Amino acid sequence: MKIKKISRSCIKNIFKKYYKEFAKNNGFIFIIGTMRTGSTLLVHLLSQKNEVEAVGENYKSYSKEEDLAELASEISVVNRLPPFGRKVFIDKILHNRFEISNNIINKRNIKKIFLVREPEHVIQSMINMDANHKYSNSVKECRNYYLNRMKKITEYIENTQKNKIILTYKDITEKTDKTLQILGSFINKSKMKKKYETYWHTGKPGVGDPGEKIKSGKIKKNKKSIDIEVPGIKACKNYFRKIYSMRTVR
Repeated sequence: MKIKKISRSCIKNIFKKYYKEFAKNNGFIFIIGTMRTGSTLLVHLLSQKNEVEAVGENYKSYSKEEDLAELASEISVVNRLPPFGRKVFIDKILHNRFEISNNIINKRNIKKIFLVREPEHVIQSMINMDANHKYSNSVKECRNYYLNRMKKITEYIENTQKNKIILTYKDITEKTDKTLQILGSFINKSKMKKKYETYWHTGKPGVGDPGEKIKSGKIKKNKKSIDIEVPGIKACKNYFRKIYSMRTVR
């Protein structure tokens, strides 16, 4: 159900006033990973469920229940949803400056999807994205981002007790059937589809993947080769191997 006439401020005030109820009665999914791992694709796949709502990357930290209610409020405003009825809200956290406290990440109604990819592919994809969209990160900066982020993801995994799965980019793009089966069971015990709808924010820079491939409405394999050298990549690979050994899809 979409709404047209209720004001943005009214929705936000309702969520602010009853934040404990909204934080408790709704569900939340955090996609925790690095950039260029297929997180935007995963958001689109999950959003095909009627009760699941998302926009993209919300650039938020989560330390208290008010933060969860604020996420629900922001997505409800953007997607013009009424502030009632149980829903599941998604955010993806891809940067260390946005943190999730231990008391929030282990709440019963929060599910975590940890999403990783080989360092050389992430770094290559970041460099390609920078070239296409006029950013200016160097190989060294991309490597440092990956290394620091994977260290933090490892900490989150070790501190997370329940309601989590660990996926790789290739699980989604190459082991699609099995991965969608696991995701469907993890989210709400229902079947998930390979194709997805696109939205106003699909392919929009700053919200998610700005590339053309995400606009196709279907899962596509990555066919690009690696043509860069990454000094000091061994430490990055060690973190990837550690998380890879704990992955859900086998």
